[in-house]
Amino acid sequence: MKTRLLALALAFLTLPVLAQTPRTAAPAQAANRAAIVQTLSRGPEFTSQNERYQLLPAARAAQRQPGEASAQQTVAKHGASAGDFIETKGQFVVFRAAAQAGARLEESHGAMLYPTALNPRTGGIGILPGTLIVQPKNMNAAQTIANDHGLELVRAYAHLKTAFFQVKPGQDLLAAAAALADDARVQLAEPEVIEFVRVPR
Repeated sequence: MKTRLLALALAFLTLPVLAQTPRTAAPAQAANRAAIVQTLSRGPEFTSQNERYQLLPAARAAQRQPGEASAQQTVAKHGASAGDFIETKGQFVVFRAAAQAGARLEESHGAMLYPTALNPRTGGIGILPGTLIVQPKNMNAAQTIANDHGLELVRAYAHLKTAFFQVKPGQDLLAAAAALADDARVQLAEPEVIEFVRVPR
């Protein structure tokens, strides 16, 4: 029995952290979340995979690191209080940050802080992992386009006519997407947003 339980636990740990599956929150958590989200300033609107989002410049997401037993520990590590906690998404903790950072990825205490955005249709908060979904007019030019914009080509799928670029810490994700969209070699460029996260049950 112990062996079977261990196998199940390991299977849960290996589930994709960023798969697109919804999660519900307890009523008290949902009320607290709604109250905090109401206070957050709103930034520019943008589109990702046919959904409209609005940047939340003062809300950040951090991946919980080994040794951080609770979301509150993660929040405190990055200079916020327990009252700034908004929600968890898998191994990510979303919280209200002390300073607005726009759409930039930031390094903080050995971890990465990611921008977040609100989906007005669903009310969900999405994490921007720093990835850009790009459709070059010529897939053979994907690497050159990435280099010209100071980005990293992560993956390219010729059969989908789509490439994935990654911004560097300090780069503004929305500005990078806008610059790519203005590039004559690019058909489409938009930030990737992770709104739903698979959680083992």
